[in-house]
Amino acid sequence: MRRRTITAVCSLLVVILALSLPLSTTALSVAGLLLLLLWPLQGDLHYRWNEIRTHPVCQALALYLGLHVIGLAWSPDPAGGLEVLREQWKLALFPLVMTAVEPGDRRP
Repeated sequence: MRRRTITAVCSLLVVILALSLPLSTTALSVAGLLLLLLWPLQGDLHYRWNEIRTHPVCQALALYLGLHVIGLAWSPDPAGGLEVLREQWKLALFPLVMTAVEPGDRRP
């Protein structure tokens, strides 16, 4: 029962994330952080990690963010580069959002 409740809350947080995208950055940040905290409590982390690791969109996102991190080594302004990464932290939520919703609730 606990896992179902956490999964339902995570699904609700995904909806809040989607609805708050054009409206409120604060709501987006709060929902994202709550999702980040509750995601491991859903259980079945091996399956979720494997799904993230093999999904092509997650691979592209990891490459994109990884190139930003590698680019910091050549940046004349590392503080500015870290600021850019700080602004893009919400992109790293995509894999969590993708796996927070049960596979049966997703469209192919």
